[in-house]
Amino acid sequence: MPNPIASPKYFNLPFNRNFQRGYSKRSTGEIHRVQWNGTHITVNSSPVIPLANQPQYLDFSYDQNDRPQITWKAQDGTVYIYFYNVVLSGYETLSLGTIPDQPIIHNSYLLSVNDTFLAYLKDSYPYYRKQSDRYAVEYLWKNRQYQGIKGFGYALGSNSLCLILGYPPIPPG
Repeated sequence: MPNPIASPKYFNLPFNRNFQRGYSKRSTGEIHRVQWNGTHITVNSSPVIPLANQPQYLDFSYDQNDRPQITWKAQDGTVYIYFYNVVLSGYETLSLGTIPDQPIIHNSYLLSVNDTFLAYLKDSYPYYRKQSDRYAVEYLWKNRQYQGIKGFGYALGSNSLCLILGYPPIPPG
């Protein structure tokens, strides 16, 4: 399967998820925010998921039908994703286990792919999951260790999402 995420040498991300994590654009261009209000995870101030304890980290994106896809890291380090599962015709919350990095999520509905991608580092290696797989399949994006995710978004002039990784890469060995 070809990798749906690019890594350009030169890039310009018009909506860089590293600087605007916790915010997402709807297909209409409106920017919405995900937050924890003390009892719920909210999107644009509307309660979505009841959650008693403040998460360590929150991020979200909209899918091609403007349904929120929310990822968060609980206080115990477990990462979750809340998404619309087309097989169930409803929302599902999936535990992704313990991921040391802060996952970042972005949609590709402006591209020909029409999917939502969750990216993260595990043992410094970049991985991703796709909404079209119901986030159940983990893909190794590049067999090389990196120092962090610097950005995730659309690259101008390309038909792909771009994952910008921390350089220099960690030397092998």
